Amino acid sequence: MFDRARVMEFLTTAQAPFDELLGAGAEISTQRWDYLSARAGIVQGLDSWRARLEVARRERAERGFENDRDLRLFDSLLALVELLAADAIAGIHHLVNGLFATRADWARHVVARAGLDVEVVNVPSSTWERPSRPPRWGVLAPTPLPSGEPLRVWPDAMADYAPRLLRAAGIRA
Repeated sequence: MFDRARVMEFLTTAQAPFDELLGAGAEISTQRWDYLSARAGIVQGLDSWRARLEVARRERAERGFENDRDLRLFDSLLALVELLAADAIAGIHHLVNGLFATRADWARHVVARAGLDVEVVNVPSSTWERPSRPPRWGVLAPTPLPSGEPLRVWPDAMADYAPRLLRAAGIRA
């Protein structure tokens, strides 16, 4: 997480409203941010961004240049990294467990766990009208938690969750 190349690619291509995010007086230069972060030795990791930008900024300040634009760029880049970190950790995350299943496969697994004798029938997606056309392969990729930790495969997670869900519904499996 916080791979330098990806962060810089995002900052240079996202057309973010930097003035709104950082304030009207902030020093902004995506090219220079890229240069300064590379020179600081940042590879990846939020802690690396924080520590290495701090050291690089301090070393720059010790050189004593008057009205040093790079000092302001270090400040604005660190502020942006903190905004990205806050947004990466807070907010809405669409997390997906490992392994793939069709909706019918998933339903079969759920009703079997519940001990229900229900036939699950495969039907084409064209059975339901929808205002958009889904992709031919619209499977969600497994995604890690914001901490980077991967989620368990869905059958294992369902095995732990199903009994609680059934108890809450008053069903004994």
